[in-house]
Amino acid sequence: MVLVTGGATCHSAAKTGGYARQRFVNRSAGKAIVTALSLVRRSSLRAALTAFLGAILLALAFLVGPASAQQPAPQLDVQQQLDAWRVKLDQYAATLKRETIRNKDLMALRGEVDKVRADAADQSARLAPSVAASEARLKQLAPTDEKTPEIETPEIKAEREAQQKELARLQGIVKQAQVLELRANELLDDIANRRRDEFARRLFEPTSSVFSPTLWREAAESLPPVLASFALLLQDWSRLLLSQGRATGTVVFLATLGLAIVVASPLRRYLLRLTTRDPSVTDPKPLEKVMAATWITLVNALAPVAAVFAVEAIMEQFGVMPERVGATMATLMRAFAFLGLAHGLARAVVAPGRAGWRLIPLPDEAADRLMWVLLAVSSIYAIGIALDGLSDVLLAPLPLIVSLGGAIAMTVGILTLAGLRTVTRGLVALRSEGKRAVGSIWNWLLPIGWLVAIVTIFASVFGYVALAWFLATQIIWATTILGTLVVLLLFTDELFTTAFRAESAFGNTLAGSMGFSAHTIEQIGVILSGLMRLLVLSIAILLVLAPWGIDSGNVLGSAMKALVGFRIGGITFSIASVFSGLLIFIAGIVVTRAIQRWLDNRLLPRTRLDAGLKNSIHTGFGYVGIIAAAMFAFTYLGFNLENVAIVAGALSVGIGFGLQSIVNNFVSGLILLAERPIKTGDWIIVGDTQGYVRRINVRATEIETFDRCSVIIPNSDLISGVVKNWMHNDTMGRIIVPVGVSYGSDPDQVKKILLDIAAGHPMVVAYPEPKVFFMNFGESSLDFELRCFLGNVDYALSVSSDLRFAILKALREAHIEIPFPQRDLNLHGLDPVEALAKALGEGKVRVAEKPDSPAEPS
Repeated sequence: MVLVTGGATCHSAAKTGGYARQRFVNRSAGKAIVTALSLVRRSSLRAALTAFLGAILLALAFLVGPASAQQPAPQLDVQQQLDAWRVKLDQYAATLKRETIRNKDLMALRGEVDKVRADAADQSARLAPSVAASEARLKQLAPTDEKTPEIETPEIKAEREAQQKELARLQGIVKQAQVLELRANELLDDIANRRRDEFARRLFEPTSSVFSPTLWREAAESLPPVLASFALLLQDWSRLLLSQGRATGTVVFLATLGLAIVVASPLRRYLLRLTTRDPSVTDPKPLEKVMAATWITLVNALAPVAAVFAVEAIMEQFGVMPERVGATMATLMRAFAFLGLAHGLARAVVAPGRAGWRLIPLPDEAADRLMWVLLAVSSIYAIGIALDGLSDVLLAPLPLIVSLGGAIAMTVGILTLAGLRTVTRGLVALRSEGKRAVGSIWNWLLPIGWLVAIVTIFASVFGYVALAWFLATQIIWATTILGTLVVLLLFTDELFTTAFRAESAFGNTLAGSMGFSAHTIEQIGVILSGLMRLLVLSIAILLVLAPWGIDSGNVLGSAMKALVGFRIGGITFSIASVFSGLLIFIAGIVVTRAIQRWLDNRLLPRTRLDAGLKNSIHTGFGYVGIIAAAMFAFTYLGFNLENVAIVAGALSVGIGFGLQSIVNNFVSGLILLAERPIKTGDWIIVGDTQGYVRRINVRATEIETFDRCSVIIPNSDLISGVVKNWMHNDTMGRIIVPVGVSYGSDPDQVKKILLDIAAGHPMVVAYPEPKVFFMNFGESSLDFELRCFLGNVDYALSVSSDLRFAILKALREAHIEIPFPQRDLNLHGLDPVEALAKALGEGKVRVAEKPDSPAEPS
């Protein structure tokens, strides 16, 4: 453990071997860093990186030993803890009443109050099960009837009194914790209001204009003392590095600093080469484009931060980082982090020279100009971050702070106008070429950006430097969030769209485990993508509005209250519990579907059960699994199943009237699955409809007719109506083929021919044997019927057709005629007609010809 105060360092070791272990770690880390530097000189980047990480791990290993040797703090009694929290809240309330409290102090105070609030809420939640258990025990120990109390033993009475005291104690603690939580929430509201008022006061406080000669003269006069203070800081730090006992730490630090400088840039280039954006590719895949942009952003943002963090960790480990140097390193880390993130976002979104990989539609010329503007703005603002932090460390006077802040704010405003002008011209060029431009949201953002940039410039000119700096910060902050939002939204859309495709591996897993269709899987992906977009947009809005006095902590606190839960009556409702209950229900359905698949694929095929009984087992187990999953989910949510049963009984009256038909169909469906008068695959006839049973659902049964048409029949109609089932007991069925022959045919020969044809068909069973019956003396034929049984009545139509073809062929070969209907017509009163025909034949009568019609006038 290292304590640094004003350049003096005090080491404390938990064990007597602490210094020896420190010397061992120092020597090991120094050797590892020297090895890394030699590898860098030999251009072995990967090995150098490994050695560098090993050095950091060795250096940080020293921190683990003393931390693990520390003894835990003694635990206070619950009442003592409540009293301590009450005292802290009183102190925080007194601190909040001071007029000179700063915004940083308010932020720190808010964190302390929020910690007390969370601890009080946690204490109340921890004791809630104990209170419930104590109440349950008291309920068991209570007399069954107050009018005629049972004879109780002294032990039961003493136990009940003890439980009453324990319950009173627990309830008192819970109430005190709830009161403390309520008071902490009130203090948090007061802090938020105080921060908003302080923010508004400081924002519109007038100062000198950036064009004021007096301001720059005072800033120039105050600059030498600041530089002298910075020189003194470096001098004190150098003395610390060169002091006795610091040689190893100084060498390791300087080696780490050099290694970080040498390795950072090659490492960044190496990581960026892992993803390539080929300029010749004009239409890359959306997921490849978004993944490349995301990787470029992460590498550029994390590489400089990792380098600065490594240097800072080594400095802190070896005790060569005093408090003021630590503040300076933290400022540099913020500046480098912002610069890396801004640079990565600019290259990822704008993609200069790579139009196909660009995330926003802009011409190449506009994209190149915009890239330079973004780099200039981010570099200037990073310098502003560093100078702002150094001004706090070096205690810079107000004129110097105002002059530098105003100049940087004005520069940011001017460069913002240049960038907006470039974007506007690029969009106009795209529209003139008939290409797709940005959406309507950009039509709102661009005018807002123009207005804010102009106000920033005028605020600097007219002396409102605080407002100008704040607006410049908001321009940078909003632009950074907007670029990140573009990358995250596209990444979210493409990720869920690709993952939830029916042909993807994840989509096949969902289809196999849950039985979802391709359309359903894609819908789930769209819904999840929309929810993630909503979450990302909400976070982005909170981040943009945070500097305007809207405390994200308060918003998140309200969200956490909804997430953790709120009580209504005796039930606690919360988003987390509802989501967990939903997950339990989904998990129950997944397990049910998995067991159903096991039954269908492994167990049931190895049994002698028919297909209908297998389907009944499959469906019935599905119903049981869904009901069990729902019961577990309701139990997890805190619902008492006895109360649910009471509510269900109360609703039974309404169900009897309003939902009678639905309940009737549901019960009928259960009867169909239990009694199995019909089953899946049966050929049934219901009224004028006949076909195969395809599915027995909760409310209705689906029948597929021979025309491939689906007919939905309510289950109650199948139970209460007349249903003809061709396959109720087995699949055997009888067919009848009527045959008529001429009166001159031999009946015995016809019978023999029909029986031989039936016996020769493979689908006709031998028992019951086929039979031929002489049915009638018809009007024009002798009527016979061939009656035979099939092993599977599904083939009745095709077998009947085959038998008719064979019968026709056999009868023709035997010269047996199949007559057609004959009629004898007797006509009376035709004597005059016969005489006229005879006269016409002898030529005694001539038929007069019809004269030609006169010619029509021309």
